[in-house]
Amino acid sequence: IQYPLLVKSVEHNKQYLPNTLRKFEFIQSERIFNMDVTRPCFSNAKELEYRFWLEGIEGSEWSPWSSNSNINFPFLPLGKYKLHVQTRDALHEQSVDEVFELSVRPP
Repeated sequence: IQYPLLVKSVEHNKQYLPNTLRKFEFIQSERIFNMDVTRPCFSNAKELEYRFWLEGIEGSEWSPWSSNSNINFPFLPLGKYKLHVQTRDALHEQSVDEVFELSVRPP
């Protein structure tokens, strides 16, 4: 059984946002974006790995698998993006990607 991805925290410009959202909008001067995620895993949570891909940035591809669940974008140009996140458990079973929408608009 794969449980849905949980967002532990979302922060932009040092302000925490509700972690139940799947869509985030930023003003250009508020571009710093941090998200910390997790997926409930009852077999061996320490071996859970994460990767992400930001659709909308030319040349962007999946990040390498990592035990780090924090996603950080210190700079995003104006535009609309889709953040895809996947997890992989100790048996190397991958989750489907879960998508978050990001929008950076002018001030």
